[in-house]
Parts: sequence; structure tokens; C-alpha cells
Amino acid sequence: MLKLRTVPAIALAVAIVAAALSFPVSMKAIGFEKFDRYNSVAQAECLANMVQMTMLAFRNEGRADLADQVDKLFTTSTFSSPACLT
Repeated sequence: MLKLRTVPAIALAVAIVAAALSFPVSMKAIGFEKFDRYNSVAQAECLANMVQMTMLAFRNEGRADLADQVDKLFTTSTFSSPACLT
């Protein structure tokens, strides 16, 4: 069961993905199977790139407030995985 404090983080993550999908980019997507085969450094770089691209897209669309929220989420929050993922 999700803890109440993780709901805003999940909602923001969903917003990030929705925003990323709404902006055209010239980057090829990879499947989960391929991502899972990456070592931890490559996975971290991939995720960092996705977050940075999302923040850039928000800023380019005049939504610096959302870009700041994404930055805050990934730099100041501690996220504990839901029990079903551990």
C-alpha cells in the first residue's frame, strides 16, 4: 500500500512522463529489457538525461515552475519505494 507522502511524488512522476511524451524529441526510446541490462552507471545516466530533457522542455514551454518542481523532487527528496517494489 502506498504511503500518503509518496502520492505527490508519484503524481509528479506521472506529470513528468506525460510532459515528456507531449514534446517531440529526436531520441529513440529503449525498452525495459534493454534498460535492465545496463549497468547501474548507465541506468543513472539514462535517468538523469530524461530528467534534464523534461526540465528543458518545461522551461522551453514557459513552465519554469514545473521545471523547478522536478529539480526539487530529484535533488532534495528521499523516495522510499512502495512495498510491492522491494
